[in-house]
Amino acid sequence: MRDIVTLIFMAGIAPLVIRSAFASLLLWSWANLAALGFYMFGFMAGVPYVMVFAISTLVLMLTQRKQVVGKWELGGTQVLFLLFSLHALFVASLAYPGIERNWEIATNLFKNILLCLLMPLLLVNRARLVAMVIIMALGLGGHGVVEGLKFLASGGSHIVLGNPKLGDNNHFAQSVLLSVPLAFYLWQYSKSRLWRHALLGFMFLVAMAVIATKSRGGLIGFVCFGVWMVLMGRQKFKGLMIFLAIGLAIYAAAPASWFERMETLQSANEDASFMGRVTAWKRASAIAVENPVFGGGFRAVQAPVIFEKFRYKQGLLGFVETPDVNYPAAAHSIYFEVLGDMGFVGLAIFVALMGAAFTARAEVQRLVRKSGRDDLAWSVDMVNAVAGAMFIFLITGAALSAAFYDFQYMLVALADCLRRYVRQQVNPRKSTANLRP
Repeated sequence: MRDIVTLIFMAGIAPLVIRSAFASLLLWSWANLAALGFYMFGFMAGVPYVMVFAISTLVLMLTQRKQVVGKWELGGTQVLFLLFSLHALFVASLAYPGIERNWEIATNLFKNILLCLLMPLLLVNRARLVAMVIIMALGLGGHGVVEGLKFLASGGSHIVLGNPKLGDNNHFAQSVLLSVPLAFYLWQYSKSRLWRHALLGFMFLVAMAVIATKSRGGLIGFVCFGVWMVLMGRQKFKGLMIFLAIGLAIYAAAPASWFERMETLQSANEDASFMGRVTAWKRASAIAVENPVFGGGFRAVQAPVIFEKFRYKQGLLGFVETPDVNYPAAAHSIYFEVLGDMGFVGLAIFVALMGAAFTARAEVQRLVRKSGRDDLAWSVDMVNAVAGAMFIFLITGAALSAAFYDFQYMLVALADCLRRYVRQQVNPRKSTANLRP
């Protein structure tokens, strides 16, 4: 049944895909995050949705130039994307032999960065920027809605183990949480009561899905969301109310086993799971010390072929006493993952690229404040939501191997598109040359 419904849906949107580069870009972004194949069980399971929408976008942009309404510029964010891609190419080429998925991860990263580099060519007005926010929130948060419904239907007994797209329960909790700041932004600006209630339900179901993962990182992510929206958001009271509402929902719906699991945060230094992660951080930094420029290759930290070589090396964390681990566990940290896989140079570029979302936020706020343009207040709220999602990612990612997922790079590109738009609105004469007629 799912396959038939999906086929009908694809047939319905086919006219959009073959006529509009912008629509194709939105569907490319959505398919990139939604992982439709995971939910199919029949003839639609093997359809390469992302490839289909990516090809249609590129073909339309090349053959119908009038649809490309923006001009590609080599700005700071684009330079960082290109540097990261070039560095990744060398990393994959010079990796230790026998590392599984080395080139697979590199290739996926290149594809995602291509999507990010194309976004400024089409996201050139408020309506298109909002459409991308909707697509990103639904693409990632949709996983949480499905699992949240299962959790409620089961009376709280459903446990989320993750899925092939987002990873295990911890990765799943982090990923779906990133959609909440974007949904909060959409809730702020929804004029329809029906849509406002739908978005509240969306955030509630995502919260239920995170409870169902029993992930301690999920709780930390919720706290990060609350801290960011209350301290950094423009509408602090609304942010506080939403945060408290989600907190009350968690307290009311979470089973006793969830609270018992969260209490272990107080004794992280005695937790075998956490100390095992520190051991992986030692191994990752040891790989980087021996390969400071290009690291060991993608997934080097958890590669069985090089595990014994670095098993007992202390790297940068020799001052921490950790138990011996006899298997090649993942890095369990975006920072140590990039450090071990891509070296110190790769880590520096990665941090700068993630930081670009915050520099864009600062510039948008400054430009709107100096111009006195109250009609651009929405852009400040949108870039705050994007930066809030990035804040959640950077904090929760400290204990997860999620550096090469798609969403964070799309957040950086979206923040850059917002910055470009606000620049054009505030300084139209200076920016007119950067847009095609």
